[in-house]
Amino acid sequence: MSERSLQLLLIDDDPIFSLGLVTALAAFDDIEICDRVDTAKAISTLAALTDRENLIAIADLPSPTRAIDPLHFFQQIEENYPDLRVLLLTATAESRLLKSLRALGVEGYLPKGTAIEELVQILRKIVAGNTAWPAQTSTYLQPLNLQLSVPPSPPQWLLNLRRSGLAQIEKSLVGIERQLQKSDLPTFDWFYWQGRQRELKTARSLVDRLLPVEVAIAPPVASEPPQTPPTTPPTSGELVAIPYPLEALLNKIQLGVRNQTKLTLELDILQSDKRQELLYLTVRQLQDVLEELHFLKVTREELSSRIDLFLGEVWQKTTVEFVSKYYPPDRDNISIVDLVRQDSLAIADSQLQRIPLVFELLDYLLYDSAIAIDNVSYRHESPEAKARAADLLDNLTIYIARGTMQFLLNQLAEEEAIKYTLYDRNFISSREIARLRNELSWQFRQDRYFLEPKAIFESRYRLLVIEGSQIQIKSISAPRLQDLEALQGIPFIVTLALETRDSLAPRIRAVIAFLGRGVVYVLTQVIGRAIGLIGQGIIQGLGNVVQETRYRKK
Repeated sequence: MSERSLQLLLIDDDPIFSLGLVTALAAFDDIEICDRVDTAKAISTLAALTDRENLIAIADLPSPTRAIDPLHFFQQIEENYPDLRVLLLTATAESRLLKSLRALGVEGYLPKGTAIEELVQILRKIVAGNTAWPAQTSTYLQPLNLQLSVPPSPPQWLLNLRRSGLAQIEKSLVGIERQLQKSDLPTFDWFYWQGRQRELKTARSLVDRLLPVEVAIAPPVASEPPQTPPTTPPTSGELVAIPYPLEALLNKIQLGVRNQTKLTLELDILQSDKRQELLYLTVRQLQDVLEELHFLKVTREELSSRIDLFLGEVWQKTTVEFVSKYYPPDRDNISIVDLVRQDSLAIADSQLQRIPLVFELLDYLLYDSAIAIDNVSYRHESPEAKARAADLLDNLTIYIARGTMQFLLNQLAEEEAIKYTLYDRNFISSREIARLRNELSWQFRQDRYFLEPKAIFESRYRLLVIEGSQIQIKSISAPRLQDLEALQGIPFIVTLALETRDSLAPRIRAVIAFLGRGVVYVLTQVIGRAIGLIGQGIIQGLGNVVQETRYRKK
């Protein structure tokens, strides 16, 4: 290590925190702060630095108010400045994100709130060529008595207040930035706008701290062997870091989810907060399985042949974790895992096998892949591809959650402890539960024998998506020739009936139209004229009678 001072570049969207960190590090003579910037100016600041021998960037994740993908941000730094050492200093403790950043080449991680002496010790270790990830830091060697649980959803008014407040602050900051860019701005006005800018940034920081959207505590990750950071950006077909449609889905779930379709769903029986909890757990289990596939370097060919195993694993993990918390204690002689395995084939047939375009969604989430929409391929970063992936993810999550509830209705529907803990008050009675199950059974047969064959014949899929806080049906078009050729029995007869109707309907309509024109001709030209002549004769006869009566009076 060189005898020169250790230089630090602080990258943080929270000006108050970065200023406090500069003040705390000023007590160390061998540490020099070269600059402190936000994430929007980080790349340009790094480009201006020519000497990066003993430079370490202490970076936080981009603020949620900025439209910056954290993985893309750090990947940009690693690709453009491979000699720069980066220490992640953030309040986020999500294992999947930390593993992804570690794989990108970030040298270390510390949570915000770490003692300044420990931070300096880690900095010196990094500049010496070592890494400082949870397995090597004393912070994560301390015992933590934390349990992973579903965080409570903030009230709707609080979410709306946070969203509107941040929007107003960002709008005001944009206007102030415009004012400060004016070359003829008087000195007094410049000082005024600078003060307003500092005030608004401080207010934004306080809003981020005091009105969080979600607070989750994750347990420490297991010790892992060091991973070699990639030296080149991934090429097409290689695994890349998992993107964030799952986080967007979690944000939608936090607002509450209600069924606004005309269909009866298994989720309808749940209380609103329990429905929210089930969907939340489904997304988390989906995320964990995706993470396993990501780090196991599963190829596309292997993924294509394991779709059923993937869906089954996500459903089983979700079901076991959700139901085990409410499983009756007097049934401990029957393992919940055994019950899930017994019902797995029925759930796969009724729910999991009906989920469309699963491989296309996983290909998008795990690889740098495009999505075909209406036979047009859209690149991975395009808004169209992101919107389609979000719809497919919504549908996948809802169907897996429906499978969990179908298992519960099949095995534990009449358990009193479960009924009063999970069910909505309208479904407490056995009669209402039986009515729901009968409706679901009838709806399943109607869908399998009539609605689904019709959708296959029309080359479209019906998706259950979450828009706002509502579950709605969305129809998308896609090729389904293989599904059409595989139809047998009643579904195949339904398609034949639809084809027969389509082929005969125009001819029948033509015959009816021809007969209708003939009837109109007969009524108007033949019968109508005859009636007209009769009426004319009657009128003439009456006229003659009137004239003869007048002559007789004279």
